[in-house]
Order: sequence, then C-alpha cells, then structure tokens
Amino acid sequence: MTESVRLAKRLAESLPCSRGEAEQYIGGGWVTVDGQVVEEPGLRVLPSQHVELLPDAKLTPVEPVTLLWHKPAGIRAETPADLAALLPFFSTETHAVDDHSPLRLLKRHLNGLSLAVPLEADASGLLVLTQDWRVMRKLVDEFVRLEQESGVELDGMRLEDVADVTARMFEYVSSFPLAPRTPPDPTVLAANQRQRDALLSAVTAAARTSSPADRTIAAAMLDVLWSVVSYERLVAEWELDPADAIRGLTWVIGLVEDAVRAGRHPVAREG
Repeated sequence: MTESVRLAKRLAESLPCSRGEAEQYIGGGWVTVDGQVVEEPGLRVLPSQHVELLPDAKLTPVEPVTLLWHKPAGIRAETPADLAALLPFFSTETHAVDDHSPLRLLKRHLNGLSLAVPLEADASGLLVLTQDWRVMRKLVDEFVRLEQESGVELDGMRLEDVADVTARMFEYVSSFPLAPRTPPDPTVLAANQRQRDALLSAVTAAARTSSPADRTIAAAMLDVLWSVVSYERLVAEWELDPADAIRGLTWVIGLVEDAVRAGRHPVAREG
C-alpha cells in the first residue's frame, strides 16, 4: 500500500525548501495538486499525484484583506451571525472584472472577517468586510466607537483607571488578527535579536527566582521602551523636548529595573 504524506513535506522535499516556507507557499495559494490550487499544508498526497509550485509564486505573508461588495436589498448584513450567509457572494466568479487589485482571493481571506459597515436587510449599498482591525477602526467613529465596543470610558478617567482601561482596549484589539509584518533587512533582524537576547540575559541575571514568563515580559517591556518608535512618538506626538523624552524613557526603564530586582512581577487582571 502506497503511503501518503503531508503536502508541506512533499513540497519541501521537492523544491527543496524549509517546511515553514512550504507551508507559506501553500497557504498563499501558490501550489497545485493535480492542477488544482490547494491551500491546506496538511493535505495528504500520494506519490502518484502531481504537486507543482506556480511559476509566479512569492514567499510573502498573506496580508489581512478588506472586501467590498455592493449589497442588494433583501440580504441581511447587520451582525456577525449574518456573515456565514454573505460569504458565498465572495468568490473568483463574482470578482469584479474592473478590479485592478493584484489580490488573489484565498480561502483564508474569508476567515476572521468583521462587518465594518453593517447594512439592514432592506438597504442596498457598499458593504465592507475586513480582517484588519486598523481598517475597522478607520471606518468607524474612531475612539467613540472604540470606546463603546471595548467597554472603556475616557471621560473623567482617573490615574488608577489607566491600567484597566488599557487592558480593556487591548483585549478588544486582540480579537482581530495581527497584520503580518514585512520581514526586515537581515542585518536589522539580527541586531534586533541581539538586543532582545541582551535584555533577557540582563533580566535573568537580576531576577533568577522569577518565572521564565515573567522574565520574558520584563525584557519585552524594556525592549519596547528601548525603541526609536517610542522615542519618536514622545517627540512628534507629545511634542516633548528630546532631552525630556529620554528622561521619561529612562525613568520608566528604572521603574521596571527596580521591580525586577525587588521581585515584583506582572499580575493578571481580575474580571
């Protein structure tokens, strides 16, 4: 009896490439089995089946998509429960011929969609479905809608409320998939890894009794503070003097350092 193997393994051996790269090719819709595009890396294939990588294949992350459709009247599109009935309207057969986007519709593009602009059943008009929380946020009433859906209230917020408000906001944002990031230059990637390794080593040396998870969190917090992005936000958006921005960052870094040495660890939010 001929034994089947996972498609990702078969492709990795035939190209050759790593298993991870094979899964990325397959998930991106660049692989065919007996002439049919297959997007499931775990599909079992037989030696007799023809597996091929398409000539224009690109080893790039599949970005979150935003789908547009002119919904006719008579179709309900108001709540997440309505999504399943809407998905059949999105296919290569219904794709607008005058759409010049290079996007190739994949099965994964129909997962994790949110209704950015709901429409009642009797209404017709542009329907927007997105996987990208940033697009979702742009299309709604910015912070007003974000406050409502995440259950936070910024008006009259007290200092002791900030941690809870932050947690609620990020819990809401975490309900959307993260957008894949373009891999940085290998030199930058290596420098970033060296910085993370150095921070984790420093934290571990100063806090040997804490758990690996707590040490990683502490190192990650220091990594965020030790970031050009953090500095630029303080200077550009808060309009701090560069010296004050540096003073603020090093002040918070000192607070994290003191907490690590004193054995104070991050605690889970209640509720």
